[in-house]
Amino acid sequence: MRVKVTTAAADERRGRIERDLKLVEPLAAERQPFDGDSEVESSYVVQLRSAMAEASKAIREFFDAYAKATGSLDLAFFGTAYGESFMFAGPGGVQAVKRDDFLKVVPKRGALFRAAGLVASDIRRLEEMRLDERHTLVQARWDLRFEKEAGRTIIDESGATYVLRRQEDSLQIVFQLDHQDLTKRLQELGLLPASG
Repeated sequence: MRVKVTTAAADERRGRIERDLKLVEPLAAERQPFDGDSEVESSYVVQLRSAMAEASKAIREFFDAYAKATGSLDLAFFGTAYGESFMFAGPGGVQAVKRDDFLKVVPKRGALFRAAGLVASDIRRLEEMRLDERHTLVQARWDLRFEKEAGRTIIDESGATYVLRRQEDSLQIVFQLDHQDLTKRLQELGLLPASG
């Protein structure tokens, strides 16, 4: 027998769950069922989203610095922001990356984005969930602003999930999941020629 509870706390929780469902729908649509039981997986995703909280000051400061370093191609920052090795995942697969190899790619990636007209990357939303005393899961939504042609500004939203590890007084990315293929997205926006 189900009992309907109509307290202010229950109404608030129901509203939060409905809001979280709207936020998680795009993520859930991208995921493949892990065992054919999508109801269980959907429940897990909703629970995960419900556990996320607004980012702390330390996480916000880290990603503000990350955004600034992206614009200036600050290799010194990226050298401290990523673990000595880390996992990178995206639509194309998963790979272990050595920080030194990553730092060699950053200038090339920066040149690609400059060629596409990227003028700013700003954080739209940050949410975090503490995994244990050293690790924090962070979901970030970025606004990427492109001005390739005079008078034509394009703002596109991008998403990534990170696991940060607390190292003494600093944070380092040990896992990064880009939720979209950024190069493909730039091609779709007409900011880069289609490959092929």
